[in-house]
Amino acid sequence: MERSADAQLNKSLQLALNTYVNYTEAEIEGASERATFIATRPLLIDLLQLAGTGDTAAQSKLNMSARSLVENQIIAVAFYGEDGQELARSGVFTKNPQFTLTSNKPSVSEQLIWAGQLVLRKTVEMKKEERVVGTIVTEMRLHDIWQNTKEAADLGETTDVALCANYYSTMSMQCLPTTLNPKGMIISQRNPDGILLPMARALEGSTGVVIAKDYRDQTVVAAYAPVSNFGLGIELKIDRAKLREPVMGKLRYLIPLVLGMIIIALLLLRWRLTPLEVQLTEEVTERKRAEASLGLRADELERANAEKDKRADEMLRLTTKLTEEVVERKHAEALLRNSMASLSATTETALDAIVQMDKKGKITKWSNKAEEIFGWLQAEAIGKNLGETIVPLQYREAHLSGMKHFLATGEGPVLNRRIEITGLHRNGHEFPIELSIAPFKMNGEYAFSAFMRDISEAKAAEDEINKLAFYDALTGLPNRRMLYGKLEDEMKRSDRSGLPVVLMLLDLDFFKEVNDKLGHAQGDRLLVEAARRITACVRETDTVARLGGDEFMIILSNMKDVTKASHIAENIIKSLAAPFYLSEKINFISGSLGVALYPNDAQNADNLIVNADQAMYMAKDAGRNGFSYFTLALQEAAQTRLSLISDLRTALPGKQFAVHYQPIVELATGKIYKAEALLRWQHPERGPVSPADFIPVAEEAGLIHEIGDWVFHEAIRELAHWRELFEPELQISVNVSPVQFRESQGSDRRSLEGFKKNWLNALNGLGLPGESVVFEITEGVLVNAEASVTEKLIAMRDAGVQVALDDFGTGYSSLSYLKKFDIDYLKIDQSFVQNLQDDTDNQALCEAIIVMAHKLGLKVIAEGVETEPQRDLLVGFGCDYAQGWLYSKAVPADEFEVLLKEQGKVAQ
Repeated sequence: MERSADAQLNKSLQLALNTYVNYTEAEIEGASERATFIATRPLLIDLLQLAGTGDTAAQSKLNMSARSLVENQIIAVAFYGEDGQELARSGVFTKNPQFTLTSNKPSVSEQLIWAGQLVLRKTVEMKKEERVVGTIVTEMRLHDIWQNTKEAADLGETTDVALCANYYSTMSMQCLPTTLNPKGMIISQRNPDGILLPMARALEGSTGVVIAKDYRDQTVVAAYAPVSNFGLGIELKIDRAKLREPVMGKLRYLIPLVLGMIIIALLLLRWRLTPLEVQLTEEVTERKRAEASLGLRADELERANAEKDKRADEMLRLTTKLTEEVVERKHAEALLRNSMASLSATTETALDAIVQMDKKGKITKWSNKAEEIFGWLQAEAIGKNLGETIVPLQYREAHLSGMKHFLATGEGPVLNRRIEITGLHRNGHEFPIELSIAPFKMNGEYAFSAFMRDISEAKAAEDEINKLAFYDALTGLPNRRMLYGKLEDEMKRSDRSGLPVVLMLLDLDFFKEVNDKLGHAQGDRLLVEAARRITACVRETDTVARLGGDEFMIILSNMKDVTKASHIAENIIKSLAAPFYLSEKINFISGSLGVALYPNDAQNADNLIVNADQAMYMAKDAGRNGFSYFTLALQEAAQTRLSLISDLRTALPGKQFAVHYQPIVELATGKIYKAEALLRWQHPERGPVSPADFIPVAEEAGLIHEIGDWVFHEAIRELAHWRELFEPELQISVNVSPVQFRESQGSDRRSLEGFKKNWLNALNGLGLPGESVVFEITEGVLVNAEASVTEKLIAMRDAGVQVALDDFGTGYSSLSYLKKFDIDYLKIDQSFVQNLQDDTDNQALCEAIIVMAHKLGLKVIAEGVETEPQRDLLVGFGCDYAQGWLYSKAVPADEFEVLLKEQGKVAQ
């Protein structure tokens, strides 16, 4: 019987260990699944993707979401972008852990950590449409399960639980603090004295129960098993003496009870034998018969005594079995208590509201989260009808109908899946909730568990994300992303209806000047007002979008009369030409608008936008403040332009450029005093390409900076050579594009520092003084000149470099420029010189320009001088210099050098 009790208790020990293993693995797996679930939430994925693009609003919301995730179990969370940069964090991650194990599951990044508490750290990739947009790292606290297991085992105060792993090698192991040794980590040998410990067997993957000595030299019974995917082992042990104590204690009471029952049985037997003895005395005469009868009774009595012994043995067996059943039942009750406690704790700490109801819809369970979400206390909610409590009035009939349908058929559209519905708060406020309902049976009757979550914040964040993703934050108009989808939808609708789609691309003229002058805040105000004016000019069914910067796009759908598009375009242009009141001042801009039609001008959205863009540039080239329709000629011009840009990119490295020099002659002496450096392009297929054709394209494509640098360095290299051989006072004029004056930061060639480094330092390197170079600029550089332009002009003056104002009188000529900026030369445009002989007005203008310039201390250069009469008139007006075919066309460097040689050294 003792061996049977030992076997039963060993079985109980193994059962308790299995419970612990299952509990531990479930706890780890639950935390892991929760971390994975968080990484798949669409809202967090969208926020992370936007935050990774530098969207500060999305990053702020991501941080808010991170803070909301940190609660009882989650102790820390962090989000990282595609590039590994941290974008949001909340909580405190474990530092300097004493114990770290890595999961052996493939393609999973998990670590089990101990630093005073057991923590699961997991890293999960966050994906959108199979593309990784970032990662999330979470740390989750694993509940303290040792005490729960100890109570479940109920085997005595010497019960101890150990959770261990290999320590650097298979010779040692490290164990977490235990019930009997709670102070810290334990490092021990796996096989001291050559004996393999039970825990070492567990770490090798074995399961069993053994009797062994522990570190106190006490004989213990130890159950062991492997656990989880982290290479862990678990051991549950108890002193052997303590293991038998509960059973032996019960036997101390049961054995006297059994002995007492035997004595009572013997007394009953005695009571039954007494009448027989009397009967034998009275029947002396029948002795033989009585003796025979007595002999027979003796046999019967012996058999009866044997039967009594047999019954006593059976009672002892039943008592032992009863003891075993008591132990098993007590163990099961402890497990049930722990399971119920764990379930209750889970219910009350869950993020979801958990509600149970019977088949009539009466509430039977109401969790703490349900109180928080719906405003009803548990005591108030229990017994109420669910539909009348949290279901809005307009949905109650559908709720009751669904209940009846399920009870009749066992089926329902909302069972065992998540749906979004509207919930009702106690105060009457309606809000979105996520609902999942699961049916079950209790006492043979159907009941229901409902899991509900308030998703108000998630929906609001989703709306905000949609707004950020599809609408312009400044104007509230649809953005480029939304517009593309809208355009494709309208094109499909057009295919069905046969009505064209009109696409307009609008660019605000002079917005940059206003924005730079008044600041970005006022620039934003202008954009908002412009958006309002544009929207007011179109129909409600049309779409106005902001593409970014000062570009807008308009979609006119279902245009039965295409001519009305012109009327709308005119209204937009007129509305933008009206004054804008910014910083208490009147400001003016205009708009250039291009129009393209689907399907006439393009067969897909991308080409339609490209064609509208080409038409918009046509409107700009035509003088701005107007609109232009796309034509095939525009398309051909655009293709030519793209081809020209492509060829320009290879022209410089292909050595297709050359610098030619046109002499500038001093009229008083007729000698060459200066030369203008002019760029020429000899295309291998096109032949000579006019600067009027390729310079504007180079400016627009951003190639003018590199080309301009090359021209400057070529010109000053030749200048240094000629000054040394012929004339130390010789000057070279170099044309500088307005684009080259635009501001840029750092050491870029467009910045002030880049200008000094690339150009002024180059002069110093060749030993050339600043006054040996003249920079020719147009009046366009000086119109609304930015600070960077002024700084560069001042830097030129300080370095001695002279400035010539080219094409004077053809553009925004203003005396204020001549006073404000340090100009050295005025160049009279050739359009005034060509008809100088026959046009008295031109003569008057030229003479007036020369007189005015001299009064201001400026020298004058006349361009396009081709005849001697033109020269003679200019001499009579007192003009200082002239250039043109009368003297020489622009020639290569070697031919210009011949001109210098022919006239000898020029002394001025």
